[in-house]
This record gives sequence, C-alpha cells and structure tokens, in this order.
Amino acid sequence: MHRTTCKAALVFAASCGVWIDHAAALLRPLLKASPKGSSSPLPPDGCGRRAILVDAPLAVAASAGLFQATTTTAAAAADSPAPDIADPLLSVESASRLGSLEGRLRRYPDPALRNVASPVRNALGSSELDGVVDLLSNAMVGNATTAVQYGIDARIVVLRGDASPEPGGGPLVLVNPSVLARSGEDKMLAWREHCGVVAASPPAAAADRTEGLLGVDLLRDAVVEVAAQDPTGRPVRRALSGEAARAFQHELDHLNGILVVDHASLDELPAWVTELEAPFHRARQKRAFARTVYGGNGPLYW
Repeated sequence: MHRTTCKAALVFAASCGVWIDHAAALLRPLLKASPKGSSSPLPPDGCGRRAILVDAPLAVAASAGLFQATTTTAAAAADSPAPDIADPLLSVESASRLGSLEGRLRRYPDPALRNVASPVRNALGSSELDGVVDLLSNAMVGNATTAVQYGIDARIVVLRGDASPEPGGGPLVLVNPSVLARSGEDKMLAWREHCGVVAASPPAAAADRTEGLLGVDLLRDAVVEVAAQDPTGRPVRRALSGEAARAFQHELDHLNGILVVDHASLDELPAWVTELEAPFHRARQKRAFARTVYGGNGPLYW
C-alpha cells in the first residue's frame, strides 16, 4: 500500500545529533557514488537511530535537498471510503465469506489500525485462509499489504512485484512473520514512505494514489532475515533486502499497530495528525524505533 524510494545520506559530527552545516558539500561524493534510485547507508557507526530521528530529524536533510524521490507506487483508491470506525475486526473465517474487500480499506485514524493483529492458528491449511489470501491479492493496489489494513484480525503479509523475492515478482505470502536477524543499525537506509491508509488531509479528503497521502522520511534496516509460515503452515525463511526489506518492515509495523506517523517527529506532521497523536506519540515512537528480533523464548510462529 505504499512505496516511494529516496536516496539519502546524512552526516553529522562525532557527537550524535550535531549536524554539520555544510553537509551537502561533504555528501556530494557519497551521493554521486550511489546508484540512481537507491538508498545510501547512514553513517557513522555508534550513533543510534533514536538519536538520528529524535535529536536531528530527517527533515533537516530533506530541507537541504538531500532527499530525491525517484519512483512511487501506489497506495489507496479514491473510491474506497473509510468504513465506520466502530466496525469490528473480522476473523479469517468471517472474512473469507465476504467475496470482495472493495471499500473495506481502513483509513487513519480508524482505531483498528492500532490493533496488534492476532496470530493465525486454527485457520492454517484451510480453504478459509486461502480465500482471505486471494481477497488480499485481488484488493491490493501497491506492492505490499496486510490483512489488518482491511479489517481482518490476522498476521498476514503479502508482498509482490519489486517487494517480492519470488521469481518474476510473484506473490510471497507470510503468515505469522517474525524477524530473526537485522543488519547493523549503522547500515540503515533512509526512505520516504507513503501509506495508503494515512492521508495528508483529514479523511473527508479522499486520497488518490500518493496524491494527498502523507509522506514520512524514516529509516529501515537494510537487510532482515524473516521466519514465517505459508498458508498451509509450512515454515518459510527469507533474507530480504532493498525494496523487499523496506516493504516487509512497513507491513510488519501494521501488524503491530505501528503507523508511519510514529516514525516522524510531531513537528513534521500535519496539524490535524499532531493533535491526535500528541498524547501518545512518545510511547508509539519508542515502539516504532525498536529493532526487536526473535529471542528464542517463545513460539517462533506465535
């Protein structure tokens, strides 16, 4: 439901969060060496992501002209009105009987988007789960989506196209995904992301593709090793990089009730979003910045 790539390199002084005023000149060799349309690693070692984003927001780099948007894939359909925010989340079994997910995309600030999706257990290997996967595949407009974005309480991610590591960009369905390992924090990449469920204006103003969608500059791990199940319950392991890694991390956020607005500072958000987020933002941002991995102290597949 999202994707805008950016290339960026951010430089700051030896103490984290102290920005070098003439960053553009210093970054020119890095940007020149970076392939067009790619993202550059963020230097230096020893400076944590939290310091980068809280003490020196990526907006500083954007204002200096260091972010250059290259491509954008889709997000939301303008004719998909937000359901009533009181609508309950559906189980896999109930959702499989819908026939279509048209018009069921949840829109911010629908509280369903803050729900931590439930693991899929009894539905593994069932025709109901296959049906939900088909519904998601037919409904998705961009290169990735989750069940919870359509009001289905299930930990399901679908990647396709340039977000899928499968041959020819075929769909990769990840049920109950967990992160086993991440590349180093100093290797994180900067992206500008648009999410199909978060408009730049209040929900009354429908979003059309990325026109009217809120864009947020954020960091994602360059490589993530993922463990999941396929719809039959068989184990799936993938090492994801590039757009696949970025898209997966965006969708994993959705499964955990985290949105792109949580990655931004309040002063980077539209006033109407800031008003809604202010009471909860510190706690939500802390969750968004966490780089948790499976610790072996519980069921790998929920």
